[in-house]
Amino acid sequence: MKRNSVDGISSVLTTCVTGLGILFAGTGIAGEGGGKILTTTNIPMPRIDSSQIEIDMSDYEAECGEGKPKSYSGNLSLTSLIELEDHRCIKIVYGNLNLDTNNSTLGFILPWLARVTGDLQLEGNGSLPFARLPRLTRVDGEIVVDAWNGASTCWEAHALTDHAGTFAVDAGTVTDLRGFDNLGDVGRLDLWLWPVNAPMNQQMPNFQGLSGLLSVGTLDIDAHAEQAHQTADFLESLVEVRGKAEIWTKYWLVGTDEIETIGGNLEVEVKNTYGGADTDGLESLRYVGGHFIWDDTELDNIDALANLEYVGGDLEPPLDVTSLARFAGLQTVGGDFTLMGEVDVADLSPLTSLAFVGGRLTIESSEIQSLAGLQGVTSLGGLRIHDNAELTYVGALGNASVVGGSSVQITNNYPLTDCQANSLVSSMSVPLSTTVTVSGNVSPCMSFGIIAPESPTETLQWSSSIYTIIR
Repeated sequence: MKRNSVDGISSVLTTCVTGLGILFAGTGIAGEGGGKILTTTNIPMPRIDSSQIEIDMSDYEAECGEGKPKSYSGNLSLTSLIELEDHRCIKIVYGNLNLDTNNSTLGFILPWLARVTGDLQLEGNGSLPFARLPRLTRVDGEIVVDAWNGASTCWEAHALTDHAGTFAVDAGTVTDLRGFDNLGDVGRLDLWLWPVNAPMNQQMPNFQGLSGLLSVGTLDIDAHAEQAHQTADFLESLVEVRGKAEIWTKYWLVGTDEIETIGGNLEVEVKNTYGGADTDGLESLRYVGGHFIWDDTELDNIDALANLEYVGGDLEPPLDVTSLARFAGLQTVGGDFTLMGEVDVADLSPLTSLAFVGGRLTIESSEIQSLAGLQGVTSLGGLRIHDNAELTYVGALGNASVVGGSSVQITNNYPLTDCQANSLVSSMSVPLSTTVTVSGNVSPCMSFGIIAPESPTETLQWSSSIYTIIR
């Protein structure tokens, strides 16, 4: 390879060091320094956008004549500048493309590449080099960003505005995806962010990028860095997940702040092992089309979800939640609504907006004392109130109609009495086809003073397992 060819390539390279906040701006790149080198470590890195990648293509146009292939058939892996020089005029790769900057001291640029029919894999080891793909507009397979042992490798593909396949970040310490800020839609966003080779409290404090992403087909976030919750400039425009979303993290990742709708299931696991008891994220969420389930979540409070109105499937908050205040806007649960385990709230007053539960409402093995707050519920697909050791009041559900063919079970609650349970069943609209079971609660009522005559002329009569007052 000719020396002037290498110089021509290196003259248009940009190197960003996110950890130090340095931007080196080279020839033909419009940065804050106007082409000058910024060497002060206190200068913050500006956001990279399409206005900053004006590249002088004259050298490439002059050299990309006959003898330089315009396409490549098969899987192509570029790991050095020598290999890059042989393929720098390619416009399309019919297969997979792997760009591995691990062994380079300069970085890669493929100025003409517009399409990859297979997968695109971008690899780096956290050293300074990067890869620039200024004309890339289509990748038919997966896009995989894979970085380890550092946080300064950068990739730029500003012409890429949507991607029908998977965009996966498989990284131990990557912090910067701003080279993809013009990406507005992807089929699947898969973020696997696991801290490697550094203490957790030094990982991912300023994770940035994908700020233009508005919608994804499915979302999978697996982030176990202690400071991931501090990232304020990540996924800041994402408002829609068309399918399911899975979030598994040490903290509630701030990248979910603007999501308004999730069309499929939402499954969350928060292992809050570094202190703190509240979630952080999903503040804008209004609609979940499928189930909303916490899986083995370690939380005390749900400090989010203030705007949640609709869950189309089952809803099951964490087992040890101590506040339901953030469910104040919830109106509809299309499936089962389950409150069980160590749910420690005195009553359900935050749920005053809840009107419809399409499946079964279950309150079981909790420390709930009263169902006050459920008086707005008008329709239930079934009811199970079982083994609640402090429950004394259930009358708030008296306005509800129960779907025929379902079941109503009020069993083994203390100090709730059987007559209170029967009184609730009598006040609800319960079709004859509904199976009703009231048993194991405190009985008889009189011994606990729950129902007493208002005057000496009144008597109590037991009939069909229901206490009634005869005047």
